[in-house]
Amino acid sequence: MKKKIYYYDTDCGGVVYYANYLKYLEEARSEYFESRGLVVKDMLKNGIGFVVARQEIDYKSPSFYGDTLEVKTRVTDASLTRVNFEYDIVKDSGILAASAKTVLVFVDASAGSASIPSSCRGMDKTLKPKRIPEDILKKLEAAGDTDYMLTKQGQGPFVAADAIIEINGGIVIIERSNPPFGWALPGGFVDYNESLEDAVRREMKEETNLELSDLKQFHAYSKPGRDPRFHTIGVVFTANGIGTPKAGDDAANLKIIKLTDIDKIPFAFDHNQILKDYIASKKSTV
Repeated sequence: MKKKIYYYDTDCGGVVYYANYLKYLEEARSEYFESRGLVVKDMLKNGIGFVVARQEIDYKSPSFYGDTLEVKTRVTDASLTRVNFEYDIVKDSGILAASAKTVLVFVDASAGSASIPSSCRGMDKTLKPKRIPEDILKKLEAAGDTDYMLTKQGQGPFVAADAIIEINGGIVIIERSNPPFGWALPGGFVDYNESLEDAVRREMKEETNLELSDLKQFHAYSKPGRDPRFHTIGVVFTANGIGTPKAGDDAANLKIIKLTDIDKIPFAFDHNQILKDYIASKKSTV
């Protein structure tokens, strides 16, 4: 999130008032949530609120009127009831203005304003920790994994293993539960000390419940921009599926489609083109 500094952001000394940085963190968190498909207003309507349990901030360099700050936000951990955020607040000159950490605890907001602590409203009800719904937790965990990859492992490229699985006269596709949303070939990132073949078998079992036979490497796709998050090299395999298809892990849904229907599907990434390449390869071998 970028924030331009105006006169009202500064104190009598002409620098950004220290407490205003907390507002910038709040704004950055809200934008972070929404960029991951988690709209704060909708969560509150569903009785899911959150409060700051802990806040740390280290001021490194003053900011002034006219500066533009960028708040770089990342999730470092997500558990059943809390989420840990870290931030770097960087000036347009590249100088670090501040670094910060926040622990958010999810609470039951279903009672609305009646959940305000009694010390504030003279009431008996207080905010109680609430378990994060599984769909929200998965999105936060996935966001944390992405943040980790970018901050700890550089800008990539990262290697993914995907598969075109033929079964019951069609191919298996899954609906993604995390951004970027849409339908896709099942697959995922290769873990450290894992072969491509082991990775694709693991991912297929996790996302589709299928074992694989006649596994063959089809093609590698490496064009920058094919993944809107970061530079990804996708190694695509072909295989026959064994078992009963069932969505799991990062797959919100699963279905089997005919190759003739691929243009009817809103695919994520470049998976529409991958399937067109696959169709062309099958025709060339006939």
